[in-house]
This record gives sequence, structure tokens and C-alpha cells, in this order.
Amino acid sequence: MKANYHTHSKYCGHAYGEAEEYVISAIERGLDTIGFACHVPYPFNNGHISGFRIQAEDHEKYVSEVLACREKYAGKIKVLLGYEAEYYPLHFEDMLEGIRKYPVDYIILGQHESDNEYDGVSNHIAAKTVERVRAYADTLITAMETGLFTYIAHPDLLCYEGDDEEYLREMKRVCEKSIETDTPLELNLLGLCDGRDYPKECFFELVGKMGCPVVIGCDAHSPDRVAKAEELEEAEKWVRRFGLNVREYVETRKVK
Repeated sequence: MKANYHTHSKYCGHAYGEAEEYVISAIERGLDTIGFACHVPYPFNNGHISGFRIQAEDHEKYVSEVLACREKYAGKIKVLLGYEAEYYPLHFEDMLEGIRKYPVDYIILGQHESDNEYDGVSNHIAAKTVERVRAYADTLITAMETGLFTYIAHPDLLCYEGDDEEYLREMKRVCEKSIETDTPLELNLLGLCDGRDYPKECFFELVGKMGCPVVIGCDAHSPDRVAKAEELEEAEKWVRRFGLNVREYVETRKVK
């Protein structure tokens, strides 16, 4: 691994460590690019406060620390400022407006909730109907069509307990849009090595057969999880098994 674009820090509220600690770990493990993608502050107009993303009062600190690392370690590693964001149609433009004032390099899509966080449905909760899968696929497709997301983090995050054939029928549409828009799909190391419901074997078998662009993302929530050798070895097994079209680097998309 030479680049990791999925790195968190303490400002998410559920990750650990300073930005500099992640950068140092990346340098020690041979990376030449590290991108920070803490969960973006989402301004919900009904006053809802999210418990798993950067809080408004910490936003400037997050940006300042990442940019300070960029300057301090210039020549040793490329440090990128990014965010992990959901596509919430009602609030999406307000979110973008809130980050445009910073030199943002990219955003990645991590669709943890369905429509929003105050009356939506968590995609971590088991979905028992194909309609839920279809709605999830529709959201990912619409998000890719915006042209703003550099890649899709854990695209197979949705926990579905139904028939694989129905699941794959819907996810094939996601794969087709990934190819059409040249938007990579992430093989997520946190899920792979922590025994989560994702990554799903049937999904990545489909991804491999269709030749979708793939990126490996550490989803590091502590400095020791940046390009950890054992985790990269597990990822390589999946790459070989499913013949995945992995990109070492991705072309980041600026927030417009």
C-alpha cells in the first residue's frame, strides 16, 4: 500500500489519536500519501446533533491539525484533507457549504444511515426486505451521479439477511454506476479484520467479475491501524481470490 484515503482521528469522537500520530505511522510503513476522512459535520436544520462526527466547535481544529501536518511533513508524505460523508439529499448542499471555505481535497461516501440521522434507518441494522436494498443502491447511485465523491467507502455496509440473488441484482446497478462514473469501491480493512458484516464475499465476487475499480481503505480509527501488515495480507487474499481491479492511487475530486 502506498496511499490510504480513509483515516480518522480523535475528532470523530470514536477514534483515537492525533493527526500527527497517524502521519508518522504512515511514513514508518512506507506510505507516500495519507488522506484524512473524519466524519463530516452535518448541519441538520432541526437541531439534531450527531454523536459520531466532528462537532461544529472542533471543525477548525480538525482542519488546522491536518494542514499543519501537511506543512510539517512536506517532502516525506502527501497529506490530504478530506471527509467521510453520507448523501442526505435534504441537507447535502448545506453540508457542502460548510466545508467549501476550507481547502478540501476530497470527500468519500459512507452511507451509514438511510435518509438522515433523526428519522432514517441505520444501515448497520439488518435489512429484511429487498426494498431496503433497492433504496440503499439508489442512494449510492445518486451520490455517484453528483460527481463529488472520490470513492464509495464500505459499499457493502448494508446488513441484508435476505436472498443473495435479490441482493446482487440491486448491487449490480451500483457496480454499473461505479464503472460508468469511474468511482472506485472500497475494500474496507476495518470491516475485514474486525469481523464485521462487511466486506461481503458475494459482493466482491460480483465486483471482480464486472471489473469495477477498487481501492483498499484502512478506515483507521487508531494510528496502529494505518497500513497494518497483517490487514494488508488479508486484503491481498481477497484481491487474488476475486481478481479485483485495485488502484494504488485514486484521482481525488474537488468539492465544488
